[in-house]
Amino acid sequence: MTRAFLLKDTRIAARAGAVLPGVPTLLVVQALAFAGAAVWILGFGEAVPSSFWGPFASSFVTVAFFLAALGPAAAGFAGAMQEAVPEIAESLSSAPLDPLRFYLGKAALPAIQGFAVQLALLPTWAFLAGVGAIPAAAAASAFLASMAVVPVSALSGSTRLAAGVPRRSAIGFRRGAGQGANSQLGFVIVGMFWSSQVARGLGSASHGAGVIGALLGAARPLLPMLLLDGSRTRLFAAELPSILLTPLMAVTLMAWRISVAVVGSERTEAADKRRALTTVIVARGLFAAWVFAAVFVAGRAAAAAAGGLALLWAVGAGIPGATRREEARDAALSTLVPGLLGTLAAGFGGLAFWIAASVTGAVTAAALPPRKIEGRRAFAFTVLLLIGIGAPAIAAFVTPLAPVIGPIGSVFTVMTCASLPAAIVSMAQDRFGAVPLWDSVEAAVPGLHPWRPWIVAPLLFGAIAAIAIWRSSRKKG
Repeated sequence: MTRAFLLKDTRIAARAGAVLPGVPTLLVVQALAFAGAAVWILGFGEAVPSSFWGPFASSFVTVAFFLAALGPAAAGFAGAMQEAVPEIAESLSSAPLDPLRFYLGKAALPAIQGFAVQLALLPTWAFLAGVGAIPAAAAASAFLASMAVVPVSALSGSTRLAAGVPRRSAIGFRRGAGQGANSQLGFVIVGMFWSSQVARGLGSASHGAGVIGALLGAARPLLPMLLLDGSRTRLFAAELPSILLTPLMAVTLMAWRISVAVVGSERTEAADKRRALTTVIVARGLFAAWVFAAVFVAGRAAAAAAGGLALLWAVGAGIPGATRREEARDAALSTLVPGLLGTLAAGFGGLAFWIAASVTGAVTAAALPPRKIEGRRAFAFTVLLLIGIGAPAIAAFVTPLAPVIGPIGSVFTVMTCASLPAAIVSMAQDRFGAVPLWDSVEAAVPGLHPWRPWIVAPLLFGAIAAIAIWRSSRKKG
């Protein structure tokens, strides 16, 4: 089935004359650039100034990343949407179609095209390494990281069909779906003109010992721009070559993305759905554990806060088709991997933190609306995060002004106590000590001390989840 979709998409692309789109253009542009460098040397009698190659290299690596991240995604989504044409969707609705093979098949050609684009850039990679603008090892690592991004992007595009059009037409491949794909050319253009200083700045910041530096270091294996100034990622006390971690991150993201799509498909068999659900739970746990391990260099408190927030974001996204009870169960199971890692790294304090994070994640997942195509869950969770992040910042600003503005500060203090992000961070601070930024909030808002967010927020959202589960059970009854 995967091969059939690949051959079909290849025939369609061949008829349109776009089997490997962009490759000839990239080769011509590179040839013109090399010719320009030759004209400079012949005309001025000297090599191109070395000060030019640093900014050019940063911009080039950024362009390569954007082409890898956005091109296959746009092609994969457009290819998947071809199957949603009413006439094709009608025939597919009665065909023995395996969703997993469908998504893999629709991602195959975009992935091949993405690999071809990256290979077409090899002359420039070799040239930059030859003139010393990029060390050869860094150039090889950045090139391989860009290649690893391609299949992740292609799968992200092909699986958007599971969440990009109405359920009645997308998940079951039924009549009524429309065509179309969003053009992402603008994002590629933005990447082409992204300042080289930004890329260099991120690369330099990723070597710091602070929280931001640790997070950037964790993302380095899949961000070739960060590999120009360093090629090692620190997890706990170990420093590992970033390129060795690239396959692990790419495979985890691909498995997570495609498993969510398979779970949400109405055509998935029960056994396959269970396996896909297990994959989603494990991938969410690995994501939180990865963030926890990467930020551990900045301190236990910061690592726990970052890992807990990563878990909260992962479970807040939800699982298609899951009931509120199932969402709570799956969210709690997702804490097993980071919980075990946190216990080994931080002892009893780590265990206590991840138990609290598990409860917070479970009640959050159950309190939010079920994940459906309409997007109510995503909207509700986004609003909660914005309020949860904004309320502490505003409370810290307005509380000292209480003699002037009156009880307004108390409103934001209450909102902070009910904040889900604040619940995670306050628990980390209570167990391990000061968390950067949050300790300033607590110092400015005395009302947070008697009413701890890690107690108030789970109780509030737990009550909301219980009421929602009770109402849904009454409707079914």
